Amino acid sequence: MIKSAGNRISPQEIEDAALGTGLVAEAVALGIPDERLGQAVHLVVRAAPGASGADAELPRKLMQELPNFMQPKQIHWRDTMPISPNGKIDRTGLYAELAA
Repeated sequence: MIKSAGNRISPQEIEDAALGTGLVAEAVALGIPDERLGQAVHLVVRAAPGASGADAELPRKLMQELPNFMQPKQIHWRDTMPISPNGKIDRTGLYAELAA
C-alpha cells in the first residue's frame, strides 16, 4: 500500500492501468519517500514491443484512467526489469535503487 498525501493507494491499481494502455509490457508502482507527500508514486515500466512514442503517450493515458492523487510523480522506463531469484520482478531491488 502506498500512502501519499493522506490517500491509501493500491500499487496493483496503478500497474493495471498502465498495462491496460497497451503501451507497456511490465509495470511496477512504488511509494518512494517524499518530504511533502509522505510517499510519492513512482512507476517503473518496460515498453511493449512496437509501442513507439510510449514515453509521451503513457502519462496522457494515465491521466484519463486514474484520479489525480494516483498519478505517478515520475515514470522510469527500462529496457529490462530486474528479476529476483524466484523469477518475479525484483520490487525490493527497484525500491532500493529509486529510494537511494
